[in-house]
Amino acid sequence: MNNVKILIAEDDDLSRILLKVLLLKWIPEVKVNEAFNGKEAVEQFLKEKPDIIFMDINMPIMNGLMAAREIRQLENKIRVPIISISAYEAWNTDQISPSRSLIDDFLPKPLLKEAVGEILMKWLIANPSLEKA
Repeated sequence: MNNVKILIAEDDDLSRILLKVLLLKWIPEVKVNEAFNGKEAVEQFLKEKPDIIFMDINMPIMNGLMAAREIRQLENKIRVPIISISAYEAWNTDQISPSRSLIDDFLPKPLLKEAVGEILMKWLIANPSLEKA
């Protein structure tokens, strides 16, 4: 797959670096942009137009749900998959449930290579705008 752009929005350095390494193992030519909080995630979305966003829910300045809400309002016809990266318990809380329409999928922590690969393939195959190689 050529020209795949992914945004990682994660304030935890270790989780962000691990996810980037795992993404590069699956797609060596992937372009990865990073955001350290929700506000930066929205800015990176506008600047880079990523194909997929991996977003932590609990981030400073603007949390992942607020950032996802802003991104959904800024999208132009094409919905970009937003994958929540969080502890499994967080996905099932009342905080997340009402906002599931903003989030397309969930990747549990700790991050595992196989789980990252499954999510990538699921959403890249579903994206008709990506050039398949």
